[in-house]
Amino acid sequence: MKNKILTIFLVMAVFVSTCSVKEKTTTLALNDTNWVLEQINGQPVIDNTLPTLSFRGNQEVRGNASCNNFFGTYMSKDNTVMITGLSYTEMGCVGVNDQEMAYLAALESVKTYQIEDGKLLLIDAAGDTVLVFSPKDISLEGAFWILTRFNICFV
Repeated sequence: MKNKILTIFLVMAVFVSTCSVKEKTTTLALNDTNWVLEQINGQPVIDNTLPTLSFRGNQEVRGNASCNNFFGTYMSKDNTVMITGLSYTEMGCVGVNDQEMAYLAALESVKTYQIEDGKLLLIDAAGDTVLVFSPKDISLEGAFWILTRFNICFV
């Protein structure tokens, strides 16, 4: 009788564990992913800017900070990430310098990440979400192109 009760209890435990609620937060490998920045420290990015972030499989990180391009390295394991060695171009762009500096500083402060409802959340050591990204589709399939210049060379 004890074996029968134990067997029923084990079957019920397995059944209950397989019926658990799926969480909205997941961990995803960052390698070869591309993102568009939506928020810096809870504030939306400036209209008509397109700050981006790309994680390359060889531990290279690249993107656009609003005007200038940046590049550096990253290391990631489980849900931790460290972005270091950021360098960037130094073009002068009116009205976006504060946003760029805040973005780059936030990138270097990141310690962990989460994927929540399809968005990438980068989180600092204090546990604050400092950057929020949406996925960026970089495929060219179905893209619409406008020819703006055509050069013909005569020999």
